[in-house]
Amino acid sequence: MAGNVLIKVNELRSNFNDVNLLVKVVNVKKTCRKGPQRRVNVCIVGDETATIKFRVTNNQVDIVKKGSNLILYKAKINVMNESMELMVPEHGNIQVQVQQESATFTVKEDNNMSMIKYDVVEV
Repeated sequence: MAGNVLIKVNELRSNFNDVNLLVKVVNVKKTCRKGPQRRVNVCIVGDETATIKFRVTNNQVDIVKKGSNLILYKAKINVMNESMELMVPEHGNIQVQVQQESATFTVKEDNNMSMIKYDVVEV
């Protein structure tokens, strides 16, 4: 998927790369350090259609806060432990929306896309 088209969280699939989404941070689930240089937060983000687990690393940790509205550019899906997980790799971008541009939707928290189990098949 390319361009600047924003898709909805419930449209995400396990093989998606380079997608753009407008989401709200529902919760920062866990913070950990992996070595002296690497920081990792696991968050829940969503829109009016669904939520999904969102992994942020290093400098991304500083800008992704609970309640923030974000536009994710060139995001991708990883399958971790049979579940979909959203991330924004180095070639992507996370843009924090200012109050005037903020999303006005209510997050649909009862449809968590990370709860769907996927089998990873090597081809």
